[in-house]
Amino acid sequence: GPAGVDLVEVDTWEFAADAAGPAVELDVTASARCLAGKAYVAVRATNSGDVPADVALATPFGTRVVSDVAPGASAYQSFAARSTSLAAGVATVTGTAPVDGTDVSTPYEVAFDALACGG
Repeated sequence: GPAGVDLVEVDTWEFAADAAGPAVELDVTASARCLAGKAYVAVRATNSGDVPADVALATPFGTRVVSDVAPGASAYQSFAARSTSLAAGVATVTGTAPVDGTDVSTPYEVAFDALACGG
């Protein structure tokens, strides 16, 4: 972008079940952001399926598991990098739910950009 303008980019990935078998359907986003001069990675997973799912949000800065995320609801966590900057990386979100009577786990990976906050 133009000089002096910060560019924030959010990648959104959506996967549908394929012929390989049942999947837990989630819409997943991850973005790097500054809060009070510190770098954070915000991860959100929205349950786009029709049954409640357990959702594990994982980044290089920590992991959070949210149980029983209802259809249409989201699991969210902002992970502190404990620094004023962070390198580009990947968040991994795994949804686990019963599909046709069997627990199915589906992983999603979404990238986030490098970020420098403050100074």
